[in-house]
Amino acid sequence: MIVIDASSLAKYFLKERGWRDVRDLIDARSPVYSVDLVVKEVANAVWKRVKILKSMDEDRAQLLFESLLELVEKNVIVLEPEGEYVREAYRISMMENVTVYDSLYVALAEKLGELVTSDKAQAEIAAKHGVKTLFIP
Repeated sequence: MIVIDASSLAKYFLKERGWRDVRDLIDARSPVYSVDLVVKEVANAVWKRVKILKSMDEDRAQLLFESLLELVEKNVIVLEPEGEYVREAYRISMMENVTVYDSLYVALAEKLGELVTSDKAQAEIAAKHGVKTLFIP
């Protein structure tokens, strides 16, 4: 099973370079899995576009947020409770000197098999932990 992290999911919603690769993956391999943190992280990426970068209007942002929730409600993206993975994520974060946030995705992927990420450092750490990794730049 595939775990998708916030870097790749945000790329998809914000139509950043490589977003079609993420879309194709979701279309072909759904459901994909993630920790429930992913909703907050993608929502923050959208918020940043509106409030900090001023490159998106609030109406568009609202549509993107609702689309994200719809994918979750339709089980295209299946959310796993982060609390079930936080001990392992903490261990990974201390060993690898990365955030617990990023380590949550690696911990879930250790259990489910494969990680999709657009974060090169995270891809390297996941691979180091024996996780099959698909890096989408």
